[in-house]
Parts: sequence; C-alpha cells; structure tokens
Amino acid sequence: MISLKKISIKAIVFLFFLSSFFSQSAETILTKEEIKFVESLPTLTVLLSDNDLPFSKYEGHCFTGAIPQYFDLISEITGIKFEFISQNHRSFVNQKKTIDLIGGARFSSKFGNEAFNTTVPYLVSSKLLVSKKHFNQPKITTVSIFGVSAVSSDEKLELTRCFQNEQIRIIQYPDSKEILQNLLQGKIDKALVNQYTINAFLNRPDYSELQIQTEYIFEDNYCIQIAGLSKNIDGQMLVSILNRAILATDPQVMIGFIQEETKKLPAISRFEYAQQYKWEFFLLILVFFIIFFGVILFSGQTRLFSDLFTTKKMQLETLSTNLNTGIVEINKSMKVIYANQAFLTLLQYVGENSDFIEDKSFIDFIAENEKDTFIKQVGKLNIPSDNSEKHSFSIQIRLLRKDCSTLPVILNASLMQANNNSQNIYMIIFDNSSQIFALEKYQNSKKKFDSIIEKTNEIQYEFDFNSGEITVDDSLYKKMGWTFPHKMTNIPFYKMWHLSPQYENQFKHALSRISETGESISLKVKLKKTSGIELWVNILLSPVMHDGKISKIFGTIEDIDYEQREQDLIKFKANTDPLTGLYQKDVFADFCKKFIKKAIHEPESNAALIFVDMDNFKKVNDVLGHLEGDKAICDTARKLQLIFSQYDIISRFGGDEFCIFVKNIPYETLVDKLTWLIDKMKETYTIDDKSVTVTASVGVSLFPKDGNTLEQLLDCADKAQIESKQKGKNRFTFY
Repeated sequence: MISLKKISIKAIVFLFFLSSFFSQSAETILTKEEIKFVESLPTLTVLLSDNDLPFSKYEGHCFTGAIPQYFDLISEITGIKFEFISQNHRSFVNQKKTIDLIGGARFSSKFGNEAFNTTVPYLVSSKLLVSKKHFNQPKITTVSIFGVSAVSSDEKLELTRCFQNEQIRIIQYPDSKEILQNLLQGKIDKALVNQYTINAFLNRPDYSELQIQTEYIFEDNYCIQIAGLSKNIDGQMLVSILNRAILATDPQVMIGFIQEETKKLPAISRFEYAQQYKWEFFLLILVFFIIFFGVILFSGQTRLFSDLFTTKKMQLETLSTNLNTGIVEINKSMKVIYANQAFLTLLQYVGENSDFIEDKSFIDFIAENEKDTFIKQVGKLNIPSDNSEKHSFSIQIRLLRKDCSTLPVILNASLMQANNNSQNIYMIIFDNSSQIFALEKYQNSKKKFDSIIEKTNEIQYEFDFNSGEITVDDSLYKKMGWTFPHKMTNIPFYKMWHLSPQYENQFKHALSRISETGESISLKVKLKKTSGIELWVNILLSPVMHDGKISKIFGTIEDIDYEQREQDLIKFKANTDPLTGLYQKDVFADFCKKFIKKAIHEPESNAALIFVDMDNFKKVNDVLGHLEGDKAICDTARKLQLIFSQYDIISRFGGDEFCIFVKNIPYETLVDKLTWLIDKMKETYTIDDKSVTVTASVGVSLFPKDGNTLEQLLDCADKAQIESKQKGKNRFTFY
C-alpha cells in the first residue's frame, strides 16, 4: 500500500518536473531556421469536436478540455499560435474560415503515417466496442465511430475483420455523448468509443444498460493532422516542429489533463444519487412518510390541538419536552404567540422563560438563506373552503441557534381558527440533525474508502487447495470489477484470473514450475477488468508444499499499469526516427535477425534486402537548403511506405540511406516493386530559379542465396548499390 508520504513525494517530484518543463522556450528545441519559420506563421485554426468528453467541449463561446490544454502547452514550447473552432461554430460557418489542423485526429501505428500529414501520437489509448446488454444481433450491424476526421482505413479493416460473417454499416458522429444516447435508444447497434470517454459515462446509472465487448479492443492514438494549410506554409516543416514538441513532452502530462477534466464533469444528480443508494434513500423516504402521515393526523385534529394550546398547556409541555419536540404558535404576521421549553432547548436557550420569545418574529430564528422558503409556504395557507386550498405544509429547514450555528429540523405547520376568531399557525418541530449528520458521515466515509482503494496498488489473496477456500481483499472488486469465487470450482485455476489470452500459456508454465521446484514466482501479465480495459499487474505466486504437492498458493497482485504503459510509450518513441517515423537502424536489425533465425529452419522461406541511396541529396542541401533536404527525406519515406506493405520492415539507416527487408516475396513481384520504386523516386525540387533532381541507386541481395546472416545480406546489397551508382545511377542492381 502506498503511504501518504510517498504520494506527497511523488506529487512534489511531478510538479518540479512540470515547472522545469514549462520553463523551456522554443530556442531550446528548435533551430534558428525553424524559429524563423514559426515567426512567419499566422494563427493556425484547429478543428475540434463540440462534445468529446473529456478531450474537448465547446461552451460559452470557447473550448475547454484536455486537448485545448495540450495545444496551449505546444504553443508554450514552440511559439506557434492556435485558435480552436468547430464545424457548428457560427463564426466558422459565416466567415468560411480555413481549417489548418485537426486536433483530435487518430494515428495508426499499424499502418503508419501514409501521407506524412500527421504527427506522432501525443496520447496512446484504446477504443472500445460498446453495445446494450440485451442485444439481438441484426442481419446488418450499424456501427458508429466518433471523430471529426474521416474514418481511417485501418478502422474499417478491423471492423470488417471483427464482423466478417455479417454486413456492417459505419456511421460517423462528431459527438461522443450523442453516440451513446443513440445506442441506448436502439438507433445504432454498436459504437466505438475511447476508453477515457466510456469510463466517464459508465459510472452513471442512466448508462447502466451499456456494456463493453471485451473481445474487441482497437487502437485509438490521438495526433495532430494537417488539413487545409495555405500553399505558402510548409506542411512537412510544421509536422517536424510539432513532432519535436510532442516528443519533448512527458506522456503523463496529457494523462494529467484528462484526469483533471474528468473531475470537472457534472456530478451525479440527486436522482442518480438516489438510484445508486436506493436502499438508504428508501429508509429516509419511509421516515418521511411516517412523519407525513403524522402531519395528516395532526391536521385532522386541529381543533383538538387548539384546545390543548389554550386549556392544557402544562400537559402538552410535559409531553413535548419528553419527546424533544418543539411546539410553536405564531400569527400570520410571524409574531410568536407561544413556544414550549423543548423549542427553546433546541435553540440553546436553556433556562429562559417561555415569555422570553413571545412577541418576537419567528423569521429571526430561521437561517438567512431559508427565510424566503418559509415565507412562501406560509403565504399559500388558507382555511380550506374546498379541496383546492392548502391549510398545512411540511418542510426541512435550518434554525439559528444561540451560538449562531444552524440546526436542521423538520417543520410541520397548519393554519387553524383560534378561540378569538383569528387565524394562527401551529407548528411541530422535530430535530433532524442526527439523520443529516449520519448521512453526511456516511458520504464522507465512502469518499475516504474509495480514495484509499484507488491508491492501493497491492491486493492480497490465498488459495487453499485442501479446503477449497479462497480468501482475497475486497479491494480486488473495487479495482477490477470482478473477484474470485469463495470456493474452488471446476473452472481451471488459470481461468479464474481473467488473464488476457496471450498470457494464459505463460501462467500455465509458471504453475508447472512451481509444482516442480516449490519456489515462488513473480509474473508480469495483463488482467482484464469488467469494463474491457486491460491492466498491467505483477502477480506473486508463493506456494506452500505438502508431500510434494501444492497445498496453498498465496501472494499479492500489484498494479503496475502506470509504470508499464509509460515504459511502452518511451520504447515506441525510441524505436522510430523522429523525422520520418520509420524504424531506427538497431530496431530494424533486431526484426531482420529474428526472421532469419526462424527462416533458416524453413526451406520454403525467402527474403530480399533492398538498400536505397538517394542520388544528388547533398546537392539539395547545398543548393536549396536543409529544409528542402528534410522534405526530400520525408518524401522518400512516404514513397517507400506506399510501395511496400505493413508486413515489410522499412528503416532509415541515416542521412539519405534507407533499407527495406521484404519477406517471402515472389521474384517477379519483387522486380515489379523495384521498377515502381525507381520510377517514383525521381523528383525535382525547385526554389526560385534553382532546381535539383533526386533519383535513387538501389542494391538488392536475396536470402538465402546471397547469405544467411544480416551482415552478409547488408554487405551484398551495399556492393550492388555501389554498382548501380557506377552504371549511372537511377537504377536497381541484384548482387
């Protein structure tokens, strides 16, 4: 369990990091050429969704949410100025403004940046498939996807794969809340919604009919997309600067913005709160009805009470004092005619004579913010001549006590005819503080308990294989939404853990090792929450052996999701080239070696290593400048991704050199791709009256014909590439 001291230290370190980060200026990450480019930029218009909680929301003539906060951070780092707009924004419609950027565009790591008009992701998250709990699958499934940009090809492919046996119809909405409401109303069948959005809604009672289909989890990484920039603005340069700012930003900053916005979402209404705590409210309502019927009984005996006030005051005093119930008589001008000792005791006027309060205004004893409520109720009272007129009421208000504190009470009042033919108001006042304080105490205790559970990282458990009993902390249900059964069942042991499928074999192997060695084992795996989200945990399995068999297994389940996802994001950024998004040289080598190691034992396997060198690249830098050189590099990377598939390994080796490893490709297809490559690579770059034409010299080596190691294949491809240069460039050569 994390102590408060540790939490405070972490918070201080995080704030220190933020303060040091925000102190960076554009000069620290941008070149002089890039700073000059930024200074020439106008304010860029960014398209955001009107209602994408907690990412963006348009209200009060401005945008709020995590994405606007992130753009403010990017502006702080780079100096680029942004203004936000939505498609429904009146100024956008009237002024016909150009959209420069899309702030909530989606990035696909599976297919890469095909057009090189998007940045690297600034948020790595998931998109979950949501449906109603009681859902009859139709012949044609209507699936809704949230987004202000077009539905990506990878989302269409993934949906087609998931619903391969049925027809699907995709509808795109710009409003995430509207998607969920249409889903509840049955207008659509299923919806793809971001994990942070659906979690914000599923906690509310009116969305309890929705469920997450855990077998379908899609990538949903947010990035910035170029939309309709002016021709005089270099899009590649802008993407390069934005990428650098994103990579310089700690990924947890965006997560922090999301958590901050989630806390700002509207609190659960009183009706929703009553649904969530219906039994507690049922008891309060029961008490209310008992009091209400008491009021009816009281109203039916109005003349009897009038007589009690005039002829039997001593008996009433004794009764009301024993019940700790205040009794007060006032006229319609609010002047107090009579008040019993119990009422004075409630207001802390112990020992005062009842004459002390007479002729004082009852309004003076009501809390300031509740006076109008009482006056309005009194103004509605009339001696009934028919059933339409009101002669009594019951309200909860607060009275002022002698020490200036307030006391919550239930006040039942009736208008009756007095002996002197005047109309007076008779009130019975019950102390309601114990019920109110008990409810507040319960709410505070629940908040503290929930806070402790959220901060608890370790959950203890124990399986007794002899008795079949299972013991586990209640915090498992709070964190995961599921728990183990109380007794061992016929379900396999590994199935009780709700493991992600790819970790089941690892878990089975660990159990076998424990049975053989009797040693404790620690596993890092993903467990599925009932919401469908996968959580990284560290499971400690400690056995107790008896006669060579496991009699018990006990240990802990530690939440390591935050740390693991942070490491994954850092690894993702480290594996790719910041300018092109292609694999780094070392990562490329690892992938190739793994394939070769496996392919050596598979005679039918083949591969080709293609070495590409850009002709005249140095001349582009010398004549046209480094900005045009970066553009040529990015153009080449984009063309390579267009020609080769996502199953091929594409890498930037450094400078103007690229390497592609193509797996299991027929020779004729390889020649066609190389011919296409030579044709696509020819490009002329022009600035003013200066121009340079770029082509490519390509060398190719084949596995296993030219070598069975990566080093041999690289050496052969390099020699073939040199031969292409010597033959006049703009060609490909096989080793």
